[in-house]
Amino acid sequence: MPKLIEVLLARQYLMLILIALLLLGGGINTYSLRGSTEPREAGIAAEMLQDSQYLVPRLNGRDFLEKPPLSYWLQAAALHTLGYQPLAVRLPSIAASIACVCLVFFSLKKICANAELAWLGALSLLTMASFWMNARTAGQDALLTFGVALALFSFNFAHATPSRWLPWLAYALGLCIATLTKGVVGLAVPGIIILSYLLIEIFAIERKFVWGHWWRPALFAVIGLLPLLLWLFSLYQRQGAAAVQQILWSNSIDRFAGDYQFGAHSEPFYYYLKKLPETFAPWNLLLFFALWQLRHEMKRDKNTLFFICWLVAPYLLLSLSAGKRPPYLLMIYPTAATLIALFVRNAAASLAQKTQPTAIYRLALLQTLMLSGISGFIVWHAWKLHLHGAAIVLAIFLIAALATAWRNLLAREWRQLSSYSLLVMLIVYTGYGAAMLQHEKRQDSSDAIFAQMRALEHEGHTLVLFGPIERVAGAANFYLQHSIPALDDAAQLQVLLERDRTVAALVAESDLAQLHDYRVLANFLDQKRKYSIVAGAAATP
Repeated sequence: MPKLIEVLLARQYLMLILIALLLLGGGINTYSLRGSTEPREAGIAAEMLQDSQYLVPRLNGRDFLEKPPLSYWLQAAALHTLGYQPLAVRLPSIAASIACVCLVFFSLKKICANAELAWLGALSLLTMASFWMNARTAGQDALLTFGVALALFSFNFAHATPSRWLPWLAYALGLCIATLTKGVVGLAVPGIIILSYLLIEIFAIERKFVWGHWWRPALFAVIGLLPLLLWLFSLYQRQGAAAVQQILWSNSIDRFAGDYQFGAHSEPFYYYLKKLPETFAPWNLLLFFALWQLRHEMKRDKNTLFFICWLVAPYLLLSLSAGKRPPYLLMIYPTAATLIALFVRNAAASLAQKTQPTAIYRLALLQTLMLSGISGFIVWHAWKLHLHGAAIVLAIFLIAALATAWRNLLAREWRQLSSYSLLVMLIVYTGYGAAMLQHEKRQDSSDAIFAQMRALEHEGHTLVLFGPIERVAGAANFYLQHSIPALDDAAQLQVLLERDRTVAALVAESDLAQLHDYRVLANFLDQKRKYSIVAGAAATP
């Protein structure tokens, strides 16, 4: 019997991973690097691989000390294994996100001893829009979220059974991943959550100080910080104190205070309140109702208290920070999914006692209306993109799933309604990722620019970038698979164009006024910015 249980458990995880791979991996390699972040991240990882220099992240020959190097190491390893394709630089985010989903599943199975609730929590996380999109994006946010989630889920188990060392080691490993991914924030966010939880436990629940509750997380936090400290020491030996200060202060404290010289995404304190309608979508209504209902459970259930601290403390901390972006909230998405599952557990008991059927029915009605609206929009959007076949297939599957969901709602069959609501979103994400996203992102790609530059290079031209922004410098490294000289002085570029007729320079249209006697070889539009490839006036066609 134990072997059979192990096999079934293993199959559950295998099924969960396969579902996550389908949702997160569908169409992932069909569209090129997008936005400003992906080309930059890909360029840094590519330069590491090209130069075999892994200590200091560099972008087009210049040190890039905004973040520690873990994500770049993983992306470089994926590039080495899979080659220069978008999947390679997105693979660490996908893997970290799948690991997060499995963590939620594992934790809920331990807490609730109920596989259905574990599935509900895991799939709720997987189908949150921001989580899904960031899981498919090259960057640090998904990896940071996994590190924070591993540290906090492990702390929760370790705190309940302090004599067990494995959860404490997992806690240290999570902090190691989080801090090697994003530095100070990887320690600050778990730290503020654990601090708030322990203080509430002392003053509102146990009303006594237990020394062991404090020294164990502190000790294993130090252990988790050792790899970051080792990397910082190596950086100090190579480049001195200024480089270490840039990582630990300029790109952390200054960003928080809004003094970061390159811009800190500065927003007002209420920025995340404005973003509430899209935060945790499409399950935000369910989460807000869950928080209202679970507020009474905090004194009776330490798990509920801990997960609410995990949700609220970082939200307030990040709201105080000057720098704000929606992906920064990704660290609280795993606890949001967990709280939804805990609410459903309690709601099932309430429904059995018939204490709150009207409130839950109204919530379910609003949630089903929202899912119906999302489904209709996705089908309409696919048709608008002239993907008529995909739109028809999506419509068929979504109508079938929604019809069953509405029937379950009217019959008040809550378990089936939950299952079909999740199925609706699984269909939406699968269709959107596999069939539609690549068509939306055609205007958000540097492919055409660097395909032309690659062709010019094959014809014997020497390529140069003039005043490249991070996106362009990174894309050049990735698409051309080698670094390109970058110039910031227009006079220097002018001399180069006149002296060497084989030089072809990529220049933003706004910078062309600084040049004269040049010939335009090609024009491009990239993310609403116009670029030209220019050569000397007498260059051979």
